[in-house]
Amino acid sequence: MRKSISFASMKKLKIQGIWREPNHQGVRGSRRMREIWLYWQATLTFAEASSSLRAMNVIRHTDKDFAERLRQLAAPSSLFDPVIEERARGIVDAVRTRGDAALVELTERFDHAKLTVEQLAVTQAEFLTASFKADDSLRAAVAAASKNIETFSRKALRKNWTSRNAHGAKVGEKFDAFQRVGIYIPGGTAPLVSTALMTITLARVAGCKEI
Repeated sequence: MRKSISFASMKKLKIQGIWREPNHQGVRGSRRMREIWLYWQATLTFAEASSSLRAMNVIRHTDKDFAERLRQLAAPSSLFDPVIEERARGIVDAVRTRGDAALVELTERFDHAKLTVEQLAVTQAEFLTASFKADDSLRAAVAAASKNIETFSRKALRKNWTSRNAHGAKVGEKFDAFQRVGIYIPGGTAPLVSTALMTITLARVAGCKEI
């Protein structure tokens, strides 16, 4: 026997053999009804917990303070602080004009690491030493990932094409790789090998001559 029970009415019911609806008719309890009761309790608990959360900030153009709230949202961010931008531009300009000498100076200033220009580039011997420190399973995993990424990247390469339009003019697209790219690989406590694979492999497949 199926009875229609609202969540509002369920609040007055108890999980037992006999269920009572507002009209006080006795209805034999069922597993489905107990499931509904438990679901209602979980929903009520979630709603009570959610009431303390911060509501979404909604702005409507019909609001009286719409202009002011929009101005606050569009206000300059600290991310674009003119002082920070000026200092960052100074660093870029220094490296552009003085090259590796500026890198050495800035590395000592910010990282407190004293290096020479000769120590900036990683040597082939250092690459080999680091490679031998990896166990066979890691090296196999890196090799497999590199192969998969290269295969995918080759299939994703944009291809040049040309055609003639209705007026007989030659149209098309030509894709050329960057001649030089710089790639940043995050280090710290967990060097991201995946980042190196996903960026260096892609640049190599694209045809970048200097990475």
